[in-house]
Amino acid sequence: MLRRLLLTVLFGLVALSPLQAQDWVVKSASGDIPLPVDQAFRMSLFTGLDGKVLLRVEMPPGYYLYRDKLQLSSAGFRIKNVAFPLAKAKHDEFLGDVRIYTGVITLVVTPDALTPSGDLRVRFQGCAEQLVCY
Repeated sequence: MLRRLLLTVLFGLVALSPLQAQDWVVKSASGDIPLPVDQAFRMSLFTGLDGKVLLRVEMPPGYYLYRDKLQLSSAGFRIKNVAFPLAKAKHDEFLGDVRIYTGVITLVVTPDALTPSGDLRVRFQGCAEQLVCY
């Protein structure tokens, strides 16, 4: 059951990505090409004995996620709580003052049931500095 949840979640992460970076083959003045979305924001899931689900997101240097654009949902189980890590302040030229995540972050999802089943959907907006947003 738990393995099925994990596979469903991982499939859902790829299937529900807002944009695929391959659709945005853009070269900046420095000649950099943005990474595909699944490499720019590597997501993995872990479950604890207490029934909590840990979502780990790894971003390479120069990539970040907007805190207020990061949303979790599930059609298979009710999410009781999501513990978000502290985000860093950033001034965005288009959005103004925002909070962002960089590097590696872990979100702790507390489902309503001890053994959740179904999928976990992740909606997000992130960017590669000076290149493109996903």
